[in-house]
Amino acid sequence: MYEELISIVVPIYNLELYIEDCILSIINQTYKNIEIILINDGSTDNTLNIITKISKYDSRVKIISSVNQGCSNARNLGIDVARGNYIVFVDGDDICFSTMIEYMYKAIKHNKADMCVCNVWRINGSELKTQTHDDDYTIILDDYGRGNYILDYYYNKHAFCVWNRMYDMKILADNKIRFRDFSVIYPEDLLFNLEVLLNIQKVSWINKPQYIHILHDTGLTRGYRQNILFRYLNCCKQYENYLLEKRMYKEMQESFYYIVQQESFSAFISLLRNNRNTLKQLYQSIVNLYNWNFIEESFSVDFSEKFWRKLIVRLINKKHKKIVSIVIYVLYKRKIDFFG
Repeated sequence: MYEELISIVVPIYNLELYIEDCILSIINQTYKNIEIILINDGSTDNTLNIITKISKYDSRVKIISSVNQGCSNARNLGIDVARGNYIVFVDGDDICFSTMIEYMYKAIKHNKADMCVCNVWRINGSELKTQTHDDDYTIILDDYGRGNYILDYYYNKHAFCVWNRMYDMKILADNKIRFRDFSVIYPEDLLFNLEVLLNIQKVSWINKPQYIHILHDTGLTRGYRQNILFRYLNCCKQYENYLLEKRMYKEMQESFYYIVQQESFSAFISLLRNNRNTLKQLYQSIVNLYNWNFIEESFSVDFSEKFWRKLIVRLINKKHKKIVSIVIYVLYKRKIDFFG
């Protein structure tokens, strides 16, 4: 099989403890026709020295340095300079299986797919999790339905991250798909993949894990995020605008409501995870929900049979702001799941 060039983009900021292992896992891929684009996003530690030394031993490694502007900008810089037929995004503190690129490329070509998603090992301390599936498969979105794909796969099976995927570069180029500003959108991975989803026909899945995502104590998912409710809901708003622009809102309406609910719940949990937040602050955030035109209608639909989630959805729909604030706060403090 002719091996097309595949671009691998790695955004990097102050990752001196992890970056060497990450890059070596990419260099040692069984698929050799790759370019490794390292975006040094204004690192202030020893990261630049480490990646510079590595680049001297492999001509496929390219380094681009910029002032610190965040992961979205770094990935966009990678897209702009990528020369490959396909593109993969890797986080600089994660690890790739040596067969990852080979397996995803073969799946895309064999199934004539536009995107391939591989299974992942998620490591959190001593805990290891992976997605739950049976076999490899390919989904034809026009037959399955893009809205159904979101409802069935985006949050539980395939997830919405970008680091376990291979994309056809032509899709990104033709539709001008880029990552949005991280400071006003969260999660930027979700919006990027939702825009991709509206412009592709086939998705292939590899059930065998090919990527190791490691949750570090210093990682972004553990830290404080400013304006988090606004950023989650602004992600929904930008997606709504894109659906209207593509004239696909009607067919995607139910899945849009589902996304709004999921992102609202994620925002609540993120707020409560941060010790600075109190019941009063959670209440104020719930009050602010209703500044968004899609909230009341989005919470008019039940997507779960779980009691606590159904109750919270109904309370939000009926605008019982104080009651829902107390319920969410107590459930979170008692470690009772109200998300699923």
